[in-house]
Amino acid sequence: MEPFGKIICFSGSISSGKTTISSLLADTLGWKWVSFGEYVRKMARNQSFGNSREELQAVSDSLVQQGWESFCTSVLEEVQWTQSENLVVDGIRHCEAIETLRTLCYPAEVFLVYLSITQAQQLQRAKEKGISSISELKHIESHSSEVQVYSNLRKMVDFVVDGNLPKHKLVQVITEWINKEKL
Repeated sequence: MEPFGKIICFSGSISSGKTTISSLLADTLGWKWVSFGEYVRKMARNQSFGNSREELQAVSDSLVQQGWESFCTSVLEEVQWTQSENLVVDGIRHCEAIETLRTLCYPAEVFLVYLSITQAQQLQRAKEKGISSISELKHIESHSSEVQVYSNLRKMVDFVVDGNLPKHKLVQVITEWINKEKL
């Protein structure tokens, strides 16, 4: 094994498949997997919050206010990651998160993969989560925990992949990219 691991982080719109694809990729590669969203849900439970999007966003905002280094370190500690290990990270929503991970994890390399999906596919998948309309989706996406996904964060990605592909094909495409780039 190389002296320093590789970290593949996932970003994308709501319902783009980040959690599904990132966990499948981790399983396929035999890498550790951790999720910002799962960490926020755990903190919400610990603070006796519910699981509504609004409550999770409030908990996320609170974690961000405590500082990016603390937030990112806590997420990494969930899987007891060490610099010699490879890791897949789900749910990058802010530029500050990826920048902080790149600083905290150095000299391990951190890469950002963006799952891009059509609005029609996004709405179809969002409906499975109880989001019923484009206007409701746009309202959710206007929250501070989502807005960077569609702007500055998109400019920081290392690889954009078509999230409309079947799951097995997405994992194959990302694995091929990792091998091609010799990550």
